[in-house]
Amino acid sequence: QAQLQAFEYKQQQVTQKLKEQFSNFDNVINDNKFFDWVKASPVRTRLFSEAHQQYDYDSAAELISTWNSMNKVIILKTSKSFRQNFSICYLLALITE
Repeated sequence: QAQLQAFEYKQQQVTQKLKEQFSNFDNVINDNKFFDWVKASPVRTRLFSEAHQQYDYDSAAELISTWNSMNKVIILKTSKSFRQNFSICYLLALITE
C-alpha cells in the first residue's frame, strides 16, 4: 500500500514537472509520430521504458527535448492568460479575413 502511494506520488510529481518544462507535453505524448520515432531506436526505446515504468524524469525530459529540437518546436513560456488572449485574437483575425 505504501509503495503504491509513493509510486503514484512520484508519477504525479514527474508528470507535473514535465508539463511545466514542456508546454507541448500533452501534444507530444499524444502524437503517434513521437512513438514511431521512439520505437525506431533501441536507445530511445530504453529511455522511454525508464520514463514510463519508473517515472524517470531525466529519461522523459531527454526524449521530449530531443523530439522538440528535431521538430523545431518553439516553446513559449508565457502566462496562460496571455496564450488564451493570443489564441482568441488569432482566431478573430482568421474569422475577419
